[in-house]
Amino acid sequence: MSKDYYKTLGVDKNSSIDDIKKAYRKLALKYHPDKNGGEDSAEKFKEINEAYQILSDPAKRKQYDSFGAAGVGQGAGFGGQGFGFDGVNVDFSAFEGGFEDIFEMFFGGGRSRRPSAKDNRGEDLGVSVKMTLEEAFSGVEREVTLDRFMPCERCGGKGAEPDSKIEKCSKCNGVGEVHIDRQTILGNIRQRAICDECQGRGEKPEKLCRECRGSGRSKKREKLTVKIPAGIQNRQSIRLSNEGSIGQFGQPAGDLYIEVNIEPHKEFKRQDDDIYTEMDISYSMAVLGGEVNISTLHGEVKMKIPAGTKSGQTFRLAGKGMPVLGTKSFGHHYAVININVPRRVSRKAREFLKGLENEGL
Repeated sequence: MSKDYYKTLGVDKNSSIDDIKKAYRKLALKYHPDKNGGEDSAEKFKEINEAYQILSDPAKRKQYDSFGAAGVGQGAGFGGQGFGFDGVNVDFSAFEGGFEDIFEMFFGGGRSRRPSAKDNRGEDLGVSVKMTLEEAFSGVEREVTLDRFMPCERCGGKGAEPDSKIEKCSKCNGVGEVHIDRQTILGNIRQRAICDECQGRGEKPEKLCRECRGSGRSKKREKLTVKIPAGIQNRQSIRLSNEGSIGQFGQPAGDLYIEVNIEPHKEFKRQDDDIYTEMDISYSMAVLGGEVNISTLHGEVKMKIPAGTKSGQTFRLAGKGMPVLGTKSFGHHYAVININVPRRVSRKAREFLKGLENEGL
């Protein structure tokens, strides 16, 4: 029975080379024997690779479309590009990232890249600050205390005792990296790694600094003034670049994250950039309407109560809410009406209310 390479890759005869490449890459990742053990996966993987090698080559594809598998000499075995895996040839040209994608496929990690001493950047730090809703409304400065690594004062960040010589690392010969051989399914692979003797610097002090033991840094307690912007949300974090601990051997500092905790307000409830309050009005005002003073974060504001207002009705004061972070806009203030019905009324008030009831009110 003739092989249907288009069906094998799940594409149609009019598919472009990019479509074929994407289909092959997806199936190869799914059925590779090193990720899915068993004879069925290995056999499926062979079929997928065979189909791709034919359909990805314009000349072979044209012959296949005209004469079928026999026209391209495909049968018990097939030739092609790539390396062998127990008799399975894999064409790596479909993997756009080259060997980076291959390592991700076989070893499950992120893409490989050349190691660098700059990877030894300092640690990120985090502190939290408490503030009121009013402070979040206007913005505020806070002083925070943190313990972070700073350049060692004794050696100035060099990691060497004063007047001590800095020598070329003998292990990496001053390059800062070494080669490690690994035996993998691809065969023997040589990888680069940061030299563990000099930590990637390519040099090392003759005598290590006795205070920092060669790291070039020491921990200090410091105070830092942080500006919290208006409109900050509860549990939101502010990132201050390069304000964390400095890295070893003079490498860049990490970042500092300030988490803001806004205390609950006794009167206002915040929802995103909007503020909600409850407003008590009398029964007579609900019936007749009127005007009331209402407290907002912007100050006291007059609000009209229309005649016939119902309990639970909500009125909006536009632009009287929280600042929208990073803009000049404001959210809104919403007042939820509660009609205050007295438990006891005077005889005169009772007669008046009965009169209203007779009027259908």
